[in-house]
Amino acid sequence: MSPDPAHAYDRAAVHPKWGTFHYEDQGDGTIKIDPAWIATTIMVVETVAFGRIRCHTSVAAAFQGVDSTLEANGWLGLVDKSEFTRNVAGVWVPRHQLHRVDRPLSLHSWGVAIDLNISTHPYGKYIPQPEGLMIAFSANGFRWGGNFRNPDCMHWQAAD
Repeated sequence: MSPDPAHAYDRAAVHPKWGTFHYEDQGDGTIKIDPAWIATTIMVVETVAFGRIRCHTSVAAAFQGVDSTLEANGWLGLVDKSEFTRNVAGVWVPRHQLHRVDRPLSLHSWGVAIDLNISTHPYGKYIPQPEGLMIAFSANGFRWGGNFRNPDCMHWQAAD
């Protein structure tokens, strides 16, 4: 891929660990990121709760911490793991927010956010996630999207 310099996006002002990448819009709300950035920044993490996920290297330990907390407390059943195997839920999903090209890039593009329990926690409706998930994610440095102005209760993101 030959990245278009006009499509450089820098989240460094928010969190320097996440960095800058070049991308191409695919016209459907998804983006194609420079493979060199992916090779040095996105890694595979094996988890019990979510299965195999791809995430930013700077948050891999945090995702493993969430996984360990869920497993140690018997909270694995709080996650609908089938959403991950069906590719409904996920972590590293290079795209614009809400898959709309008129919106900014989603933090999923950096692999620092996760959506889960989507079928029971739709975007725009305030439905709290189970307490065990709230504890596991917040204890490992994630913010919950249910507290956003437009509730995104399926969403957790690495805290800035």
